[in-house]
Amino acid sequence: MAVKEFPAGEVLFQSEQPVTAIHLITKGTVRAAYPGGEFQLTRGDVIGVCELHLGSFYITYHAEEAVALAPYPCTTVQLADLMASNPEMSGRIIPSLYKQLRTILN
Repeated sequence: MAVKEFPAGEVLFQSEQPVTAIHLITKGTVRAAYPGGEFQLTRGDVIGVCELHLGSFYITYHAEEAVALAPYPCTTVQLADLMASNPEMSGRIIPSLYKQLRTILN
């Protein structure tokens, strides 16, 4: 998977933008802003995993510092296949999803 780098301050994904992939953070810190709050994601977290089923981003993601992302193009159905075939990625997706949902729902 080709890793893409972004400078600090850049908007990575905007709310309402279509979600066509999940993105593993391989370097840096990302600020995730949503109606009602914000939280930080760091190396090993996965962007888009909460919104894939919606088809568009609910959260706007900003690079707090230089960030590198590894994209995994997929749909909700393909996500299940990715997790079944790649236990390492599954081990990153599940804790990141839990962390993000816990923050948003509290």
